[in-house]
Amino acid sequence: ITFDFAAALKPRTLDLVNKTNQFNLNGIRYNQTEWHNSLTLPNTFAVSASYRDKYGPLGVVAVLAGQVSEQAVTVNTWVMSCRAFGRRIEYECLKAILDRFPVQQIVLNFSPTPRNEFLQEFSGSLLGEKPTGPFSVSRTVFLEKCPQLYHVVDILHE
Repeated sequence: ITFDFAAALKPRTLDLVNKTNQFNLNGIRYNQTEWHNSLTLPNTFAVSASYRDKYGPLGVVAVLAGQVSEQAVTVNTWVMSCRAFGRRIEYECLKAILDRFPVQQIVLNFSPTPRNEFLQEFSGSLLGEKPTGPFSVSRTVFLEKCPQLYHVVDILHE
């Protein structure tokens, strides 16, 4: 998995955000100007995840974006392609955020949609129940609930 903290303005990133339904934090869509403007606010971040397995590259399979404070990372956008399901990439995404930012909480601005059942299931694995709205996960709880990860991880644009 390659995490790129400078890929937010590449076209594939916004395409994935606007086309993904099954693993979508809240269903919010952006036009190009809205996306660009949301990433120029103070203390914002965006990261894309690309994946390669023994059969070859899958390309960009996940995007996360939000804000960072001293206490928490707030994720406002998180999508993951169905090509990435079953590979524990969702855990690697949150781990990359916790590795990058020295915070104790990740706040996820979740909203249930008729189609984001996969994200609801994943979130439920961390919370013990499916979320019904925004929620947070502490670093400690995430590390306790995170299964063993086996990926080779590269970070670009640190």
